Amino acid sequence: MDKIVIFGASGGAVKVAKTLKNLGMDFLCFVDNDKNKWGTTVEGKLVDSPERLCREKCRILIASDYQSEIEGQLSAMGLIENIIIKEELIMGYVEEHIGEFDYLREKAIEAKKTKKVIFGLEEGLVLGGIESFTFMLAREMKEIYENIYIFTKKTNNPEPAGLEDSICYFNFDYDDYWNSIKRLVDAIVENSPCVVIDNWQNQILIATAIIKKYFPDFVRCISIIHNDKVILYRKADFMQKYMDIVAGVSKKINAHLANDFGVDKIKIRYKESPVDYVEHLKRNYTVDKNEPLRIGYAARVTKFQKRADLLVPLMLELNKQGVNYHLNIAGDGNYLDKLITLIEENELAGYVTLHGNIPRDNMPDYWRNQDIFLNVSDFEGASISMLEAMSYGAVPVVTAVSGTEEFVQEGKSGFVSKIGDVKKMSEKIALIGRHRERLMELGNESRKIIEMKAGKKDYIEYMKVLIGD
Repeated sequence: MDKIVIFGASGGAVKVAKTLKNLGMDFLCFVDNDKNKWGTTVEGKLVDSPERLCREKCRILIASDYQSEIEGQLSAMGLIENIIIKEELIMGYVEEHIGEFDYLREKAIEAKKTKKVIFGLEEGLVLGGIESFTFMLAREMKEIYENIYIFTKKTNNPEPAGLEDSICYFNFDYDDYWNSIKRLVDAIVENSPCVVIDNWQNQILIATAIIKKYFPDFVRCISIIHNDKVILYRKADFMQKYMDIVAGVSKKINAHLANDFGVDKIKIRYKESPVDYVEHLKRNYTVDKNEPLRIGYAARVTKFQKRADLLVPLMLELNKQGVNYHLNIAGDGNYLDKLITLIEENELAGYVTLHGNIPRDNMPDYWRNQDIFLNVSDFEGASISMLEAMSYGAVPVVTAVSGTEEFVQEGKSGFVSKIGDVKKMSEKIALIGRHRERLMELGNESRKIIEMKAGKKDYIEYMKVLIGD
């Protein structure tokens, strides 16, 4: 069982392979379910069939977005006990090389009230829900704490307004993984005592774990689980001894953490995610049935998770039912070209507008102009996009992912369908189309729920308690 096989042979697997190589760890090969990849090489290693796992005694490291599906596959093969996560290997390496950080013992850290807060955004300043959450929270907390920092990587996206002096860039190159950990350790120690708000459970968490071996009381780790993904639950379970707080963004996530993955319930916290709320909102709904319902989709245009491949089937169902609508798609992603092709092939161009990435500051106007918020995802945490849309009165028509149960009351503030059920979603949109007089009622109820549950002031008070004195 000393051999390691990486399951997956795409972008995530390359990152894992580079990390292992940088740490001097070898692995046997990749395996992948895509037959077209068998016999090819990635990072100098063969890509083989999953059947190889039945012939080799090995540990299996899943490096694919389809973690849940692959775990099910390995369970059917009788190999579920062979699964490991990369953090097991990384922390094993840390234990062997912890002496490289003994210089920290000479660091003099003044025992005073924690006033510095570090946010981890290893994926960069992209236009995503986690980033929107972080920027909003950081702006609010700048009014309370002496120093707010965002540790991130350089991207082409502009720095968020009002936080330019908080941005700290780091090289998160997987080819230089160990040195990046060392740089993070030094930067966090330099700003200790502090609180690390960990969003991605990656390099910043590893660096924090190393520091806590030397100064357990001077670095407080609040790890926020933003997504309903098996790999995040496994990471939280394995790394929980380095986490002071594990904060899920939905009740469903916290239930999984505690009941299915054994995370200490004492550490688990929950509060609905906050969004901006305009108290006196001026907006109009499309009550005239001669005008198309305005349906807003604002998310990554990807097949994985966001299920952008369901947008065309949904539009075809709406057309079958004679719904008068127009779909406004805001976002970009690796499925966009395919989506454009399918729209053209099905002669749907007149029913849809592709807006591309809309600047963050322009999103309020976008949501004011939508009657419906559409989400066809397979999984979420608690969709910030949904909460923002509801705050501007857009009526949610969504799949039953994590977070919807806290905000969408069926038939009262919106509508929820089973994951992947575009027919049912189209029926609910058709219902709205027939009873447009209900748009204002549904939209106002959505806004009431956001005002009650997702207020920034309440969330800041919650975070102040988590941060402590």
